[in-house]
Amino acid sequence: MKNNSMQRQAGVTLIELIVTLFVVAIVTMVAIPAFRTFLQNNRMIAVTNDVVLAFNAARSEAVKRRQTVRVCAGDTASGCQAGAGFEEGWLVWIDGNGNDQFDAGEELLVQNKIEGLTIEGFDAIRFDASGVPDSSGTLSICDSRGVDSARGVSVLPTGRITTSGVTPSCG
Repeated sequence: MKNNSMQRQAGVTLIELIVTLFVVAIVTMVAIPAFRTFLQNNRMIAVTNDVVLAFNAARSEAVKRRQTVRVCAGDTASGCQAGAGFEEGWLVWIDGNGNDQFDAGEELLVQNKIEGLTIEGFDAIRFDASGVPDSSGTLSICDSRGVDSARGVSVLPTGRITTSGVTPSCG
C-alpha cells in the first residue's frame, strides 16, 4: 500500500506566477503606446476621408444638378464663418440664391463636425455646374503629434480631390 501523504499537488509556484506577471507587464508596456499610435493614425485617416467625401459630394452634386454647390467651415446654427477652420465643422449645400450663406430652404447635403484635430487652409469653396471649383488649395489636417503625422487634402483647379501625407503647415 502506498503512502497518501506523498501525493503530488497540482498548481503553480510563486516563482512561476511572478515570472508570468513580469512577462505580461512588459508586453503591456510595449503594446499600449503602439495601440495609441494606431488609434491616432486611424482617426486621421477617417477625418481625411470625411473631408474628401464632402468635397467629392459637392462636386458630383453640382454636376448632377447643374447648380452651384458650396462647401464651407461652419454649422447650421451660425452658418459659414469666414476665418473659421474646418475643425469647427463643415456644411455642403445647394446654394440656390448664390449668396454663399446657408439659408432657410436651401438643401443641406452634408454636415459634419470633428473635435481634437486642427484643419488649416481655406475656409470655403464653391463648385459650379460643371464641377469646377472657384479656387484651389490644400487643407492640412493635424493632431497633437504635429506636421510629421499630418495629412493633406487638396482641391485642384480641375476639381479633382487628392490626399497626401505631406502638408505645407501645421500650426
